[in-house]
Amino acid sequence: MALRAINLTCATDERSLMQELMRGLSVPLEATQSWDHLLAALTQPEQAERYGVLLQGYRDFCYRQRRLCDQMDAVLTEAQRILAAQNKQMYLLAAYAEADPKHF
Repeated sequence: MALRAINLTCATDERSLMQELMRGLSVPLEATQSWDHLLAALTQPEQAERYGVLLQGYRDFCYRQRRLCDQMDAVLTEAQRILAAQNKQMYLLAAYAEADPKHF
């Protein structure tokens, strides 16, 4: 299973979030022009059968950018649903700093 990492600590606005999504998910720049384009790129038939998406700094990002977090969550969970209908699996994982006592 492949693991793709998205560094959300660098995302400060929609543009920088889209750049991090492009890098982490290995999607073309055109796919990050809108949430619909990103969803289409994530659910292409060529996608791997199983892969994980590691969201680094997820809790802090959601705290700082609630609206963007909600939009990203909606696209990623919709992609999960579409991929499941294609008998594929995309796992969403959140990474927290080990020093964070609430990371379990």
